[in-house]
Amino acid sequence: MEKRTLNEIRAEKLAEFIHCGQKRSNGENYIEHPRRVANAIKELGYGEDAVCTSFLHDTEDFELLGDIFRIIDKVFGYKVYGLVLLLSHVPKSIPYNDYIYKIAETSQEAMSIKWQDMIDNSGKDCPDRQWKKYKKACLFLQSKNVEIPELLIERLKLEKTI
Repeated sequence: MEKRTLNEIRAEKLAEFIHCGQKRSNGENYIEHPRRVANAIKELGYGEDAVCTSFLHDTEDFELLGDIFRIIDKVFGYKVYGLVLLLSHVPKSIPYNDYIYKIAETSQEAMSIKWQDMIDNSGKDCPDRQWKKYKKACLFLQSKNVEIPELLIERLKLEKTI
């Protein structure tokens, strides 16, 4: 990754705090996932706000969610706060397809982060339940004429649409 800005470093440190002690199903430290998403977003040419959001995109399961959202708003500003809020699947009672379609309809920047999140999560260690959820969501998005990234089409074994 290229040199990080001060806010990107702050976002990474906050994400390290939020995910401290968390492990992925394969035993990897959870923080590596937001790092990969942030690196991918930076490589795609997005700016500081998108990179910060990428580090903070998986905060909705944190016990002190309201406090974390207030910190994000104060430290990173309204845009990052809004993107993190949009990417947070809360309440979980909202169907996943509705949640992801709202992202697609609202913000290209947020959707790019979500795509990178899904690409990273859909690798070889992806639990079957999550893989099926992603495939169902992508098929739904395709039915709404939302373009799906090539790598996700390959990983989820989707039909290409034009």
